[in-house]
Formats: sequence, structure tokens, C-alpha cells
Amino acid sequence: FLSQTFGEAQRFGRCLLENTSKYFNAWLGDEFLQTAAFLDPRFAYLETIQPMKSWTNTMERFIAVQSSILAAKSPKDQVPRVEDWSHSSTSSSSVWEILREGREDSDVRATNTWSHSDGLRIELQHYGRLLLTSRPAFATDPLHWWRAYMNEFPQLASAAFEYLSTPATSVDCERLFRYGSETFCTL
Repeated sequence: FLSQTFGEAQRFGRCLLENTSKYFNAWLGDEFLQTAAFLDPRFAYLETIQPMKSWTNTMERFIAVQSSILAAKSPKDQVPRVEDWSHSSTSSSSVWEILREGREDSDVRATNTWSHSDGLRIELQHYGRLLLTSRPAFATDPLHWWRAYMNEFPQLASAAFEYLSTPATSVDCERLFRYGSETFCTL
């Protein structure tokens, strides 16, 4: 009797996962939503949300997008940070290899050149390690978590606030605060 109940529970679980995947696959295919999930410490790197290969692809796209945004800024807009002067470039190994091997950041600082993407990779390594040991509860606000870790992850926190919040001047915000068909503030 117990094995029959266990088998039924397994079939139910597979059916639930299959139907849930069908529903959410369209959402999880959106690059913005993938990045938002990646920057939400409650969900980042969970294989129940996406396979690890998808998380890795999202991370690499995030690094590329952030690097291109920085490259598009004029040099006068870029303010050098003191911590950037003391770092150097990473080797060509993947962030995941470094995480799995447990190498320290000092191994990554082998030469005297440093780029924005190198600093971002170091932050991502630390972010991944931290989530392995102390992931926030699902009921918590991810923006509170980012405020608490803002000094530890300055580049990631900046991006997280952009991806995880609604700007007060956007059409989306107006829709969020609409009561029926009436808006609180007419423009």
C-alpha cells in the first residue's frame, strides 16, 4: 500500500512539474525575466527554476550587457573606484569552474590589468558562494537583501535595483496603482 501511494505521489509530482513547466517556459524564455530571476537571491541558481546551463547562459549574457553599457558611457561618466585599482584580470576559466574549485579571489588576481567584467565576475562568484550557504527565505523582499549587501556587491546591487523594481515615472507604475479604470493622478 505504501509503495503504491509513493508511486502515485511521484506521478503527481511529475505531472505537476510538466504542467508548470509548460506554463512558465514562455516567461522563462524572456531575457529580462531571466536576468531578474538571476538577480533575485531567493531564486538565483535554483535548478527547480531553470537548469544550471540556463543560469550560466543568463550570467554570461548579463556580464556582456553590463560591459557593453559601461563601454557605451563616455570616459567622463565613469568614476574609477579605489577597489578597482587593486584588482587584476581573471584567467579564461569559467566562473563556474572557479566556484566549483573553491579558488580564492587572490588566485584570480594574477596580472595587472583589470576590466569591468572581471570585477563583475568576482562579484558573481561571491554571490553564488553566498547563496549556497545563506539563501534568503522566499517570503523576504529581495530589495531589502540587496540593500544589506550593497557594499559587498556594488555592481550587482545597482543592476538588481534596475531589474527588480518599477520606476515611479513609468507606465507600468501607473498601471500598478490604478484602481479599476480610474487613475490616481492624471497627466
